[in-house]
Amino acid sequence: MQILAIVIAACGTWMLQAAWRSSQRSWSKVLAGWGLVIASLYVWTFTTAADKGVALGITAWVVVVLLFLWAAAMKSPVRQPRSIKQKVAKLPVTGTAQITKQKVFRHTLTVLIIGPLAGLSAMAVSTLLLIAMQVLSVEYTAGLAIASIAFPLLWGGLAVTLAYQGKLLTRVITVLSLGVGSLGFLLIVS
Repeated sequence: MQILAIVIAACGTWMLQAAWRSSQRSWSKVLAGWGLVIASLYVWTFTTAADKGVALGITAWVVVVLLFLWAAAMKSPVRQPRSIKQKVAKLPVTGTAQITKQKVFRHTLTVLIIGPLAGLSAMAVSTLLLIAMQVLSVEYTAGLAIASIAFPLLWGGLAVTLAYQGKLLTRVITVLSLGVGSLGFLLIVS
């Protein structure tokens, strides 16, 4: 079972790598890759208890990913460092960038939104997920393991989503609606 799970994880990682390397985003490859990774975690649950199996599966998948990264690093050519003269010669001659109070405020607010506030929103959604699993009578340790795994994934996904949104107001509304909405639902359910 363990070898089958590792093979499925390797296939999923290969699909994700193929989707990443393709010139056009192929959502079918992305979904197939993540589906195979999740299937690998499911197969790991049959090796031991469900929560321990998922933990072993994640560890095995990280090792598979590291092996893929090592293989890519071994295949890539070694780049020769450029000389400092070449770097200086290529720099455009322009005036210094103006740092205004508005830019400092926007950058500070963006970092706070994408970092801690996105983390708090992801924590609220993970807590909501844990409570939803308790309502569905899922074993507590299994629910806790799933919510613990979902938290960094939600935080990372939310941070990437916020980083690609163009307007600061849209970022604020997204984070607040997700976090406050989850907390409001938690207050209603509790």
